Amino acid sequence: MTTTHPTPAPQSAPNKPTGPKTDRGKKRSSQNALKHGLTSTQMIGPDELAAYDYYCRSLIEEYDLATFTEIILAERCASCYVRLQRGNLVENQLFERAKIKNRLHAPEMEELQLPTRLMRKYTVNSLAGLYDLRHQTNTERLAEIYNMQSEVFSCLARGVKTLNGIEEHAEAVFQKLEHLAELAGIKVGCLFKAENDQQGLASAVMRADIASLPSELVDYASCEPFEFISYQSQVEEFLEMLSEEIAAELGCFSIDVKLNEMRKLNERCTLPDITELESLSRYNHSLNNQFSKALGELRQVVKERRESEVKEEAINHVEPRLRRRQD
Repeated sequence: MTTTHPTPAPQSAPNKPTGPKTDRGKKRSSQNALKHGLTSTQMIGPDELAAYDYYCRSLIEEYDLATFTEIILAERCASCYVRLQRGNLVENQLFERAKIKNRLHAPEMEELQLPTRLMRKYTVNSLAGLYDLRHQTNTERLAEIYNMQSEVFSCLARGVKTLNGIEEHAEAVFQKLEHLAELAGIKVGCLFKAENDQQGLASAVMRADIASLPSELVDYASCEPFEFISYQSQVEEFLEMLSEEIAAELGCFSIDVKLNEMRKLNERCTLPDITELESLSRYNHSLNNQFSKALGELRQVVKERRESEVKEEAINHVEPRLRRRQD
């Protein structure tokens, strides 16, 4: 006896956006793809139109283009060139936005004394005006960011220099702290333990190397005798006074902490989103291939035309002689 299995019903595809359904919507979508955005095949704004015309004229003058096919290939090369420059600008803008976005809003940047013009223009809510090809063309704003790039880098260089100076100062301070801790914790304690009164301390100071002892201890040993206090309280008082001096001297370490936080923030915010960057890099690579292919075709067509012109010129130069001989 055979068993029959029911045929499974066809499963519907997952709900994914498939684009416009009507002819009008499809037409509008195709027009938007040709006229707007990064992948637009048309020129966006007067700057790209000027670059397109200039590059096209340069190709016509360089290769002395004359035929209709050559001019079409020159226009294709100019279009690929301008679109490639657009992709490179967007890629540079991604890096600039990643560098500037969080740096300008971090409180730690105040320590670097950034230019007031830079801080005034880019406040918390002003990043929406950056060059964005999805909505508008604002090459002047992008050029302004590029011009201020050197200012940002110089300020960061000053910040790094300040950080290096603080690190050197911190190293010197820690060496001094180790020396003072050794004197306060070992030598002072041993002296008070060995000589349990002020007179014994004075004699111990005379036997020790005065240059290696804290000045407070030398002053205490050289003063006139007064009521005796145990060595433990003296050491505690001296260490407390020393800790206050250390705290005052280490007050600059708050700047060190802020600059370290800024350095970590800088490392975290230097690169843009990897997915967006890879997609843009693939698009630029595709445009570069199209540009190289179009330019190669143009050169090949020009080469064939020039060879044919040379042959025609040679034929036109030889035919009259042949006719004369025949006559």
